[in-house]
Amino acid sequence: MKSSPSSGTPPASPESSNYSSSDRSFFVLYCCIFILIGVGALLWMVLSILHDPAINLAVSGQAVEGEQPSLVIAFLTQYGLILPVLIVSSGFALIWLGYRFLARSVVIARWGNLCCYG
Repeated sequence: MKSSPSSGTPPASPESSNYSSSDRSFFVLYCCIFILIGVGALLWMVLSILHDPAINLAVSGQAVEGEQPSLVIAFLTQYGLILPVLIVSSGFALIWLGYRFLARSVVIARWGNLCCYG
């Protein structure tokens, strides 16, 4: 039987390893960038919906040419179905990616590299 390579010592945490302060700031910077882009995408979607004139008209309930505007129809006419789903899902994915990137996972770092540099 092979003995385990570690002699009972726990693996070093990223804080106690030999990372320099510039490496730590690099990880934190990329983490913050991903989280800010994700939050920005979600906020942009919410603010664009709140300030859309057709949706505001449907919310206010004013009749236009004898018809009561529908909120769902106004939303689908302005944004469709796929665009909001893509923006919301990519926003949450970038927030999750930034959160996991701070944990310094190799798999997540590769996904972050793919997001940044294609």
